[in-house]
Amino acid sequence: MKSGVINLVSFMESQIDEDIFRYYKQINHIEEVNDTEIEAINKIFEKFKELEPSCMNGAFSGYFLGTKYTGVVSEEFDMLRFSKRKIINIELKSTHISEERILRQLKRHSYLLSSISTDMEVSLYTFVSETEILYKFNEETEELLQITFEQLFGDIPCDYIEYNYLESLVDTSFIISPYSESERFFNNQYFLNNEQEQAKKKIIESSKSYVGLKGAAGTGKSLILFDVAKELSNSGEKVLFVFCSAIYDSDTKLKIKEHSNFQFIDIREFNNVLLNDYDIVIIDESQRLRKEQWNKLVEIANSGEINKLVLSVDNAQTLRPEERNLDIQGILNDEQYKNVVEYVDCLTDSVRTDIELSTFIRKFFNTQEKDLRVLNFPKVNAVYFDNECVARDFIQSCIDNEGYISIEMPEKRVWFGNGETKLPKFYENSLDGFTVIGREYDKVLLPLTLRVTHNADGKIVVPVEWGYNYLAENGLFQAITRVKNQLLLVIIKNKALFKKIQEILTWKAFRDTQRIAKRIRAIREVHSVNVEEISGATGISCEKYIEIENSGKINNTKWLNKLAKFYHVSPQYFEGEVSEIDYSKIDLIYKKRLNGLSREQKSEIEQDIIDFINQ
Repeated sequence: MKSGVINLVSFMESQIDEDIFRYYKQINHIEEVNDTEIEAINKIFEKFKELEPSCMNGAFSGYFLGTKYTGVVSEEFDMLRFSKRKIINIELKSTHISEERILRQLKRHSYLLSSISTDMEVSLYTFVSETEILYKFNEETEELLQITFEQLFGDIPCDYIEYNYLESLVDTSFIISPYSESERFFNNQYFLNNEQEQAKKKIIESSKSYVGLKGAAGTGKSLILFDVAKELSNSGEKVLFVFCSAIYDSDTKLKIKEHSNFQFIDIREFNNVLLNDYDIVIIDESQRLRKEQWNKLVEIANSGEINKLVLSVDNAQTLRPEERNLDIQGILNDEQYKNVVEYVDCLTDSVRTDIELSTFIRKFFNTQEKDLRVLNFPKVNAVYFDNECVARDFIQSCIDNEGYISIEMPEKRVWFGNGETKLPKFYENSLDGFTVIGREYDKVLLPLTLRVTHNADGKIVVPVEWGYNYLAENGLFQAITRVKNQLLLVIIKNKALFKKIQEILTWKAFRDTQRIAKRIRAIREVHSVNVEEISGATGISCEKYIEIENSGKINNTKWLNKLAKFYHVSPQYFEGEVSEIDYSKIDLIYKKRLNGLSREQKSEIEQDIIDFINQ
């Protein structure tokens, strides 16, 4: 039995001594299991033992305790167990809580665990220790059933698997957009994280005329609003849902309209509906509204002809100067309107992109941004083309063979006269910010030409000519933030930008090797030797040694061993993790001084140092 896979008999036996139990928890990595959960597990064991006194049944083994899944959503599972054909989890509650809360948690767990495999049945339970009531979740009716321990014990297979299948889950399995995956939404194949649940609760419970939902790209604003619309319409409210962009895919609109109990339209139909026919009006991506549309909504909301106006907003996703100037986000967040506006600003975590993708995007748009984690970016790649025809063929191939979606900044077409299209798309079939807002795609390809550059402050700029009346940088941001899994940057004739992207993509590797390079220089200086002496002793040419010091890379094993022997250190000193070899010169001098000394002599030196520091 692997460490971390718990047998209930051994779990009970280890509690005979406080120290033994502490060691047991440390060995099995279950230190975070609290006392009330331990008490509940003990009660379950005793109930099982009454049914099987020998405790030899396989149902006593195979448990992962306090298992956490942390991805785009965060969930904890108290007693999780896997077998060939079944996944079992038992939630432990010390005191009685409402059945509604229990049900809400089990629904989330059901969706997440069901994503592991279609071949494995999921059985979920909640045990309330105070009352010793045991509930089972009925997946078909989504109801709680009170059951006996005999039923639970009978549900648990004798076989078990010593692998935590939560580790195999892919985050993107839980990222959905109601616009591009409407079937998953209406089949309830999603759930809201804690922030999203909090936002939904505030929207529904607010008694104010206006509710503003603020959230950056990827925080799930559209999903929240769809969920709000579904719940309110199911409770009898007449709801109008307006998406502030055109949906050209008629199948998408048809699916949403067929499956929803609320009225759904895109912005092109806005002037054709009577707003006062509805109790609730929901506007998604309201930063895209035109002034006359906003005024119409304000008039109907202020007159009390509708009960509530709900608007999602993000100024970073405005695409026209007039949208930025209207500043609906600023209006909703203005102190003077706080008596009539509920401003919901609790969405901080992006669920659309993982930490690597979101960090790359932030670094790409501002290379000098501070407080970013230094990461690798395995989901981002960049290629360079000098030949435009070859680049277009490559883009087409990626679309046809690998499923990429090409997205660019919106172009400004000239409809009359002989004028030229402003900021034309490199690949004519690319989508743009107007067509992809509110959606996300598994694989995104971004063509980037000479127009895209970084200014002296490290920020992305896209110079445009007169007559281009969109916000080019915002359009680029809109394009790049649609990615869900893989991002491919296709650079065309822009060597400076390609170099900058290379620096970002190799950011962590460069940082690590530079720290090693600093370490190599430091040890040479501490030993007071010059490059020529090292070259004579090791056989490494002066030129090559200088290259090693500058790059932090020793690619030749013989050179590595010779340097280690020269400095009287192990090879690990040069090639280990940077965190392990990031010593100061004081550290190096101290280690050099201790070399060859006895334990007593080392203790004397350590005491001298302590006495010196304390002076």
